[in-house]
This record gives sequence, structure tokens and C-alpha cells, in this order.
Amino acid sequence: MSKILKIKYPALAITIFLYSLLPMYSQSIENNSSAGLQLQVENLLGLTPAEVVAKLGAPESVYPLRGKAHWQDDVIFYYNSNLYLFFFDNRVWQIRCDHRSKQTVVGITPGMKKTKVRGLLGKPYHSEDVEDIYLNPAGITRIEKGFPVRLRLIYDKDNNLFDIYLYRGDY
Repeated sequence: MSKILKIKYPALAITIFLYSLLPMYSQSIENNSSAGLQLQVENLLGLTPAEVVAKLGAPESVYPLRGKAHWQDDVIFYYNSNLYLFFFDNRVWQIRCDHRSKQTVVGITPGMKKTKVRGLLGKPYHSEDVEDIYLNPAGITRIEKGFPVRLRLIYDKDNNLFDIYLYRGDY
């Protein structure tokens, strides 16, 4: 065997190889969507940052969001598919799909008409002009994990679904 092909430090070579794969892995969420594989964002609620990165790869950006109350501090992972994961106490407590997203959440996607959304999900628990709130949408409350699930839908002036917020109801 030639000296060029001999690797003196195999662990270093394996580490370098694995790091070279990270850019491809971090694009997995976009590739899955374009290949017709749909991410079930509902299953991300309650995950740790390590579990999210294992499923979706590294986020495009990470930033803090401070609320009005002193305890309302979140860390947000943002993914190119217009998916926002809000972390509190080291767990995903809220998921947002904005108006540009192609993600399906409990059978609905941004851009749908309010009448179609209500036809799929039924009557909301609470409703205002531009907002609907559902308790336990599509029966996805995580009893085994110990938290209820809520869905908040924001509509634009033309009654098109603008933002989807799926969140733990225990926060």
C-alpha cells in the first residue's frame, strides 16, 4: 500500500468525513418536502434541541425572543421551510408555520380559506375576526407525555390562513 493511502489517525479521518456530511444533512427538511415526504410537525412538540437537530438537521438561524413577562424567554430555531420552533425549559413548546410555509399541520396549510379550515377542523373553541383557537385539534393531545395541545390560527383580511401556531397548552 502506498504511503499516501495510509491514514495515521483513523478517528480524525472519520470525524472529518462526518463533518463533511453535515451540510447535506441540514438540508433534509427541504429535501423531504420537495420529494413529497411531509414532515409531521405535530410530532416535534416536547422534543429537546438535540432531538430536533437529529430529526431536522441544524436550523438556518437561532435567536432569542423575550416576552412581556419576565418568564417569557424563548429560544427559536428557524428553518428555511418557514418553520419556527420555540423552546422553553429545553423543550419545543410552540411551533409556527408562517404564511410562506408549505407545511401541513393537522391537515391544514397556510393560504387555505377560513371556511375550508373550519370544514376540516370543525367549530373552533374560541373565535374572533382574524383568529381561531382549537383545543386538542385532530385529537393530538399528548396524554402520555403529560401536556394538552392547542392550535391558534391567524387569518388575513381576505380570510386566508396566514399563520399557524401549534403549542403546548400547559405553558
